[in-house]
Amino acid sequence: MRLNKRPANSENAAGGTTEVLNSRLLPEVFNRFEPGDPVRVLDLGPGSADTVAFLSQFQVRVSFVDLLEHADQLKPAETPTAGQALNLIANLLHLPQDAKFDVILLWDVVHHLSPNMLEALSGILESHTTRSTTGYGFGSLQNDRVHEAFEYGIRDPNQIIQRNSSYSPFTAHSQQQMNQKFVCLHIAKATLLQEGKLELFFERQY
Repeated sequence: MRLNKRPANSENAAGGTTEVLNSRLLPEVFNRFEPGDPVRVLDLGPGSADTVAFLSQFQVRVSFVDLLEHADQLKPAETPTAGQALNLIANLLHLPQDAKFDVILLWDVVHHLSPNMLEALSGILESHTTRSTTGYGFGSLQNDRVHEAFEYGIRDPNQIIQRNSSYSPFTAHSQQQMNQKFVCLHIAKATLLQEGKLELFFERQY
């Protein structure tokens, strides 16, 4: 296993409760890989020891890029131009130019981004995906309410660890907004987890 950044400890800094979510779509992300297969993963959350332990079964290279550490830059006082947003996201991700990811773990990070920042993220990630790239994240049936932020880890292909986060609450993008602005991957499947929370499976359209 090769880590591009040190993952966070399994005990999250915010403290609080830990919950296990039973996933129906995460198996579709990882079941195509056998133990020992080379897999390159981009995790847009703070990373967790749970995820590292799960991924250790593969010959994996994983990059943890916690975009929400830079929340102040992602929500500037003045709306940036498309070019400025692209440059900002590219600098925050700081991905190797030739990196192509098999799996992108979006979690609920994308919902903290404004539409123009979401579009910029899509533009940057497009060059780091292939036709077989898949993604995993969360959405909501309740786009008109504020949602609590969480941090996530993978216990096994069927279970997600959810912990309280110190990051700000957010309003979720609709699936239509996601498919309009996050065009590098589109929502292929969505299932209800609990109380309006959706899990989303992403794949390339072409």
